[in-house]
Amino acid sequence: MPALHASEKVMGDEIDFGYESFMKDIDHIIMGRETFAKVLSFPAWPYDKPVSVLSESSVVQIPAVLRDSVTQRSGSPAAILKEVSECGAKHVYVDGGNTIQRFIRAKCVDNLIISTVPVIIGSGRRLFGDILEGEDQWLELEYCKKYRGGLTQISE
Repeated sequence: MPALHASEKVMGDEIDFGYESFMKDIDHIIMGRETFAKVLSFPAWPYDKPVSVLSESSVVQIPAVLRDSVTQRSGSPAAILKEVSECGAKHVYVDGGNTIQRFIRAKCVDNLIISTVPVIIGSGRRLFGDILEGEDQWLELEYCKKYRGGLTQISE
């Protein structure tokens, strides 16, 4: 995204690409342990709502300062959603490549927002991998929005 000139005033979604308004409706975040580790490397913890960190095989080290708002969970996506809904969650944000793939495979995703940046990356992980084992899953476009700098978001 081009740098903002000091005199340029950008309001609303144009700076955060809709993130703040999206997060207003979210009351619980579910992420994998790799995403959790990445978020822990940020200068400050960015969330003000409950977070579930998924790990089937290892104990996740949750810093003491986050233990009131971060919980480790394991189980099927349906079971995890049932647990967090019993804690009052109605709108859940699922984050992290492997975690998103598990939830899509289990048909536990109601709305999918995909952001694209106008850059061709030479290598990296595939967005969805082989989550549906060769089966196509058609999506219905709900909206498409282009932001300054070329970032585009689509929602199904």
